[in-house]
Amino acid sequence: MSEKAERRALIRIAIELKPAVTVGAAGLTPGVLEELQRALRDHELIKIRFNVVDREKRRATAAQLAEQLDAELIQRVGKTIVLYRPNHDADARLSNISRNSGD
Repeated sequence: MSEKAERRALIRIAIELKPAVTVGAAGLTPGVLEELQRALRDHELIKIRFNVVDREKRRATAAQLAEQLDAELIQRVGKTIVLYRPNHDADARLSNISRNSGD
């Protein structure tokens, strides 16, 4: 599967997801980063919502998050981003990828 096709498949899965975490005015606190690490480990593909008005700050924070979490920024739409980090040891019952692989 090409990289472009894989990205489209991940976006299709992400459409149905609810945000795992909301990043508020306090920004990337240790608690937020810890929860994002857990969510990526369990689910592999997650949606994150920003309650930040400034578009450039959201864009910079999204890039910073992807780098800090060693994840790929799959999509950015408005105040929502989608991150993906594969985990070959993920529990199939929790993984958004495993649950949707039969689609």
